[in-house]
Amino acid sequence: MDPVPDDASKSPSAPSLSAMGVGMRVGVELLATLMVGLAIGWALDRWLHTSPIMLALFVVLGGGAGVMNVWRLMAPGRMPGGK
Repeated sequence: MDPVPDDASKSPSAPSLSAMGVGMRVGVELLATLMVGLAIGWALDRWLHTSPIMLALFVVLGGGAGVMNVWRLMAPGRMPGGK
């Protein structure tokens, strides 16, 4: 077995920040919030028989939530996962 690198043993709570990792997280955050908004809007439209209204509303809300999550991740002066 390979020994554990010294960097990993220093601080288990310190996140490893790479450009690709941050980019993937941003993409997943945006896609996940849009999909959740789409699913909620579609389900409410089917339940309330209000064809495209709830779908459009919740896609916009999901997109806004995704942008807010990305803003929190990339906000100047803050470290992701930090206090």
